[in-house]
Amino acid sequence: MAGFGMVFGLIGSMVSAAGASQQAQGQADAQEAQARAQEANAAAQRKRAMEERAAASINAERKMRDGSRLVSEQVARFASSGGGLGGTASTVIGNTFNRGRTNSNLVVWEGEQKARGYEDQAAIGDYSAARLIDASNRTRSNAGIGVASALLSGVSRIGGSFTAPAENTASGYYYG
Repeated sequence: MAGFGMVFGLIGSMVSAAGASQQAQGQADAQEAQARAQEANAAAQRKRAMEERAAASINAERKMRDGSRLVSEQVARFASSGGGLGGTASTVIGNTFNRGRTNSNLVVWEGEQKARGYEDQAAIGDYSAARLIDASNRTRSNAGIGVASALLSGVSRIGGSFTAPAENTASGYYYG
């Protein structure tokens, strides 16, 4: 009868070890999947940053063209009025040109700020992905320790049954 207990104890230890291994592998796989998602999100954020810079550049060029067109219209109006392009006319034209340039620079600055925000998010995603991969590697490493622990625990229980003192029963000694 004692043999059955040892066999079942050994089987229980092996099942426990297999369960610990499967649990650790599942957790590591989930961590790796999260890391891949973080990496994909980081790549999307970097792409968004590039798109934001390109859009800002295009919009800035548009603002400069609009400003130049407005300056040209002002020059034509002042010239056709016969008042000349000096004094107040020159000041108005200069102010219009400066506003156009300022608007263009502002569009570039805003685009750059948005792009940097996306790049910051990408850096956070990269960092998170790296930490998840590290955690996955530790989980896989710890799985081996869990398996060894479960097996050694089972072996020690079986070994303990051989060294246990005999129990005194009514019919004599029982070795179990």
